[in-house]
Amino acid sequence: MSIKLPVRRLSAVRVLHSSNGTGLFAYKSFSKGAVIGRVSGEIVDNDDHDPRYLMELDDDLLLNPGRPFRYLNHSCTPNCELFMWEDDEPDPEAGTRHLNVAATRSIKEGDELTIDYGWPAHFAVPCLCGSRQCRGWIVDEGELHLVEA
Repeated sequence: MSIKLPVRRLSAVRVLHSSNGTGLFAYKSFSKGAVIGRVSGEIVDNDDHDPRYLMELDDDLLLNPGRPFRYLNHSCTPNCELFMWEDDEPDPEAGTRHLNVAATRSIKEGDELTIDYGWPAHFAVPCLCGSRQCRGWIVDEGELHLVEA
């Protein structure tokens, strides 16, 4: 099964060059808890896609994110998080649940927007986020002990 969700243009974020290639940057300031936007893309229910680039939904479905949120880079101390929102009035193309991005702390205009990928240990790769609290690996914090051996 594959469902295409409509791409929503956001003026609050910009895709630009970052220290890790391409990243997503705030085009305006956001306060802690502010919803930055809804993630759109292709909903998949199979393993034909690279799981490192998919976002988990419920009911064993995955979201292959499109622009602009496809360019959210990892940080061990992220300034954003993903969350599900259930609408009272469903979108006929997207259903009732939506994956959104919210600020976990104040974000200034020009800041890169980041999330913690939290990958399982078998997908871990060295981390280059540069955070003072960098775990050294892009991995779920609870599985870090499985890759440090």
